[in-house]
Amino acid sequence: MGCDKKDRAAQFNFNNIERALDERLWPRTPAGEYVQYAGRGTWESVIVETVEANRIFFCFSGLWWGLGEGPSGFGELRSTVSLHDDQAEYVSREFTNKKCIVSMHYYPDKLEVKQTGSASDCGFGHNVTADGTFQRIRSSAKCWPEQK
Repeated sequence: MGCDKKDRAAQFNFNNIERALDERLWPRTPAGEYVQYAGRGTWESVIVETVEANRIFFCFSGLWWGLGEGPSGFGELRSTVSLHDDQAEYVSREFTNKKCIVSMHYYPDKLEVKQTGSASDCGFGHNVTADGTFQRIRSSAKCWPEQK
């Protein structure tokens, strides 16, 4: 059983969460965890770790819900990128001959992400995209274990 964005109880609870987060004073560093609702009670996330003053390591975990009982597409991305004026950009041709560009703009309470290129260009599963506004929920988090 999932969570419907139009469900009044879900809207009430989400508004309570947003109000509590609005009152929080976030540090100026982009390090932390950011989430975006993916549907059916699940969340996509971007975790950011500071590597040095002008470099960050990030990991994105996304999914897309089709018509079945489980997600129809998954996508993960992790990389170290330069950070300048609260903006970072990942660029790759690893998966197709077309560019995958994931542009990130950090704010104290959220992360705006714009993806250029298709899901396959970025190595994601069917219909997965990193696009959207991700709300900050933590100021410290670690990416899942793997070699950086």
